[in-house]
Amino acid sequence: MNQVMPCPSPFARLALALLMLTCPAGPLLAAQETNPVFEHFEGRWRYSYTILPDTTGGGTETHRTLPGGRWQVAEFEGQMFERPYSAHGVLGFDPDSGAYRNAFYDNYKLEPVIARGEFDPQTRLFVKLAEGVDYQGRACVWRQEMDLSDPLRYGLSMVAVYPDGEEVLTVEGHAERLVDAARERPFWMGCFDAVPWFARGEVPNAETRLMELVSSQGLRRFSEEWIAAAMEAAGPLEGWLDEGQRSQRPVFWYVPALEGQHVILPHLLDRYVEVGLLSDPDFAELLRRRFVAVKCAAGGELARRYGLLPPDFLEPGYLVLDADGEVLAQVDRLFMFQAEPHRRMLEGLLAELGNDAAHSAQFVAADAEWRAEPGLGQGLALAREALLDGAPARAHAVLAELKAHSAQDPGIALLEARLARVAHDAPAGRSALARIERATASPRTLLALEAEAGRLALGAGEFDTAAGHFERVFEVGGEDAAECGYQLGAVHYLSAREDAALGVWRALVEAHPASPWAPRAAAHLTIAGDGLRGEGPLTRAMQRLTWSAPVTREHGTRAPRGLDAEEAVVARAREVLLAQQRPNGAGYGAHWGGAGAAPPDEAVGEGPGVFGNIHTAISALAATALVAWRDVAPERVDAALARAQGYLLRDDLVVRGEAMGWVYADAFRIAYLLARHPERDTWDDELLDHEAAWIDAIVEWQAQNGGPIRHFSYGSTFVTALVTLVLADAREHGADVPGQVFEQTAAVLEGAREGDTGLFGYLVDAPALNRTPAGAACRQPLCTLALLRCGATDAGDVVRGLRTWFEHYAKFIEPPRYTNFHMSELDGSAGYFFFHNLFATAWAIERCGAQAAGEDFAGRLRELVLELPEVDGTFVDSGVSYGKSYGTAMALLALARLRG
Repeated sequence: MNQVMPCPSPFARLALALLMLTCPAGPLLAAQETNPVFEHFEGRWRYSYTILPDTTGGGTETHRTLPGGRWQVAEFEGQMFERPYSAHGVLGFDPDSGAYRNAFYDNYKLEPVIARGEFDPQTRLFVKLAEGVDYQGRACVWRQEMDLSDPLRYGLSMVAVYPDGEEVLTVEGHAERLVDAARERPFWMGCFDAVPWFARGEVPNAETRLMELVSSQGLRRFSEEWIAAAMEAAGPLEGWLDEGQRSQRPVFWYVPALEGQHVILPHLLDRYVEVGLLSDPDFAELLRRRFVAVKCAAGGELARRYGLLPPDFLEPGYLVLDADGEVLAQVDRLFMFQAEPHRRMLEGLLAELGNDAAHSAQFVAADAEWRAEPGLGQGLALAREALLDGAPARAHAVLAELKAHSAQDPGIALLEARLARVAHDAPAGRSALARIERATASPRTLLALEAEAGRLALGAGEFDTAAGHFERVFEVGGEDAAECGYQLGAVHYLSAREDAALGVWRALVEAHPASPWAPRAAAHLTIAGDGLRGEGPLTRAMQRLTWSAPVTREHGTRAPRGLDAEEAVVARAREVLLAQQRPNGAGYGAHWGGAGAAPPDEAVGEGPGVFGNIHTAISALAATALVAWRDVAPERVDAALARAQGYLLRDDLVVRGEAMGWVYADAFRIAYLLARHPERDTWDDELLDHEAAWIDAIVEWQAQNGGPIRHFSYGSTFVTALVTLVLADAREHGADVPGQVFEQTAAVLEGAREGDTGLFGYLVDAPALNRTPAGAACRQPLCTLALLRCGATDAGDVVRGLRTWFEHYAKFIEPPRYTNFHMSELDGSAGYFFFHNLFATAWAIERCGAQAAGEDFAGRLRELVLELPEVDGTFVDSGVSYGKSYGTAMALLALARLRG
């Protein structure tokens, strides 16, 4: 398109928008025959649009195909220009001319809009054309395009095409299918219904949009109305406990929210728990059978009674209570959303309780049948029920008896493989499957074998092997087809085959809409409100599918310290970064959607604005971490670095000026080049030109701001210090960095430092406003090291900064990882845990640790870092804001600097 023109008049905008709100159509094959596109649009949708540049509207639409299949009608209700809007569309297909005819009427005009259209069944693109004039009276043809490739969503745009070939984009929008029309919920929100919550009424959830803006930085929390409604719907605690006593089952209490604002973007975390954990069919079945499952926010006396107050407890999390209300287990700070580690913890708890009477009715019936007639079929049924009931020990006992009598039966081999999978023993599982004679096995057995082989390969991280098994089952069908389709899509996505993943998930939704796997697949097909792919954790790089250690009651999702040496921790973390790299080379992981955000397209990191800036910065950190630990797997790392460098050299993804985060993108790209190409004489002109351009941009930006190097709307000491350290390294490496950079930084940091204590403030303009002893301790190593590199202090000052950090770290080490650190008791602690604490402190230790003989700063910090990985091998930082790639990269970089 040549240009985009604003539309100045509301009435002119209305005229341009009318054509957009028309009934989608498709080819009519013949009278009485099914029209696939009519079927696609049959039902109810929620639509929204933007009339460029900034007029928005939306509402609901209902499509109904008339008897005979020749016509489809549509009704629209909503708002346009903040006024009620209603419309009626009729569309049909002329089999003689092969054209579509569309007439559209609304409450704003007497004359209908008449359009003709064509549909391409290969591209699924429907195009309508109507002759008219634009708002300036120029003759044009209005072209409306509708992308019908997604069964749950369609996109649309409208362009004015002029006789000279000029094209002007005027309208953009989309619609989402509302499967549960009564509640107007998209299909993917069926994930929220997987668990039958106790005393559940119409419990509002995060997706009802009962969110409220609580700060100018765009941080969100659950509203007081949401929390009150959720507590009322769940009923009083006494009701939960009475049900537990009656059924002899413990209470599983999921806590999605606390009163007040403690966690950044808690609604995203709740969504990830619902889509990634609670909607897992096996996990949901375990809750249904063995627990009284309650979803209830915590506030008032209920929160105080159980100590559900920050920072001791941070949402989302869950508790398990006995019939007297005593806590049997508590897991909070949920940033692991795969179900299996949580399920294994709950199974262990149930085994300790030893409450056989609490088994499900299905298990009890199967057990009685087995005892009355201990045949093969009854035994296999009992073992399967035992696994669903969270009693793998009982399944093992049954298997032992079955093998004593019928060891060669295929059903026993499948059961043995399944139990081996539960134990994370892929070789034993494959050995069991190998005993099945494929030549004589039934088709059903062969499909079950393929599905189980795929699950074993998936858990072991053998994605290509898993994909082959899952694909065969999904193509043939059967009882495991829906699950295999979901897992096949997941394997494709995590293997950087995104188009293949989306295609499989769409096929799953269409072929198995009643399966519990369908809404989970649909969650990954959507484009969320922040413009990123998916509503669940899988496509947001927040969920892994390979086996991991179980969650524990003592440590929650944190990996117990002492189980592995540093080499094993590093190996798992490196695998995380390699696995999460996207096809375009980006190290995916950011969710931050603050001021100035411009949504990227479906390829992560594409598009200007805050997402492009932050994804570029995170990608640079991830690539630099891989460089630091390249020796562990050089061939795989080099392939990833080649992709990453191509991405990092793209300046079209970075928006400078007032856009948030671009200084990080430029600074960390410089740091990457220094690490990846340590010998400057090996640099080609392209690398030299990029480095010079990034340095010039930062230098100019600092000069414009009079000393501070801002990453956002305010000047801060920690950003100024960190970026200056990168520039100091570049100068040391031979780059041309003007001396005034270091003079200006020294003046900024000295001006923000308190004379009596030597503590640095958070803000440059108002340093005393955000300076508490514990909070300021986070900045001491970073800022003193920056002063040292600027020639404004000595190494002893850095050592004193390190001592201050270690004096206070126990107070700030947890809250900045999880909470909204800007509003905590450590107000102004800043900075994103690994980012400005561990990473910067490791940098200071590397540079000045020799001046602190006997204090072993490096050993102490190394031990601290090794205490922090999650059981899936990731390091979590600042909730969902920067994701697992960011935290994992920073942890690896800190450990690398501590190696010396």
